[in-house]
Amino acid sequence: MKSSLSARLSFLSSFYTDFTEVWDIGCDHGHLGLSFLDVKTVKRINLVDPSDLVIKTLNSNLKDSYITIPDKIVVKHSKGQNLKIKSDEKKIIFIAGMGGKETKEILNHIEKDLNLSDLVLISPHKNILELRAYLNSSSFRLYKEAVIFENQYFYQVLAIGLLPSMSKVSPFGSEIWLSPLGQSYRLSLLKTFKAHHDPISREFVAYLDGLSY
Repeated sequence: MKSSLSARLSFLSSFYTDFTEVWDIGCDHGHLGLSFLDVKTVKRINLVDPSDLVIKTLNSNLKDSYITIPDKIVVKHSKGQNLKIKSDEKKIIFIAGMGGKETKEILNHIEKDLNLSDLVLISPHKNILELRAYLNSSSFRLYKEAVIFENQYFYQVLAIGLLPSMSKVSPFGSEIWLSPLGQSYRLSLLKTFKAHHDPISREFVAYLDGLSY
């Protein structure tokens, strides 16, 4: 993998094992997807973004770059909610940097195209409780969850899939609170959500208050 990735993108890329197809949905600059370019087991890298400017810039950069195997890269001008990703390949799918509502819409759309061997990495920047509530009631299961701190912000990272043997996704999180970073994140969330008075926020605060180490 390329060292130019940010801490969060590097962490996301670390979940790669033997997947043969990469999907970077909402790819922006494409750095995450392109970090798998030299991985021999990867047959195809799909870079997806709905922005005209992003796609134009990405195609221009790829044309002028060092890349010698362009057939391995597919650039798609599309919203994640409109994608068709069904294939027999073992896929790793990244959905990072979007809101929880948009992430939920994409997951709901692509679920029918996923294989049991596929892994989806998500890292929303807002509406995490709404997204977790959806995941908790869906067929998605949790492989691993963590919290990352980057540029003065905390980000949750969830690795999910459809294997029934994996754990159900907690609506409020489970293992993310166990590390020292998770404890700092918990205190930050308590400060934020105690100012909210809707039922889900009060329930979340009660949950966080009840955690012990």
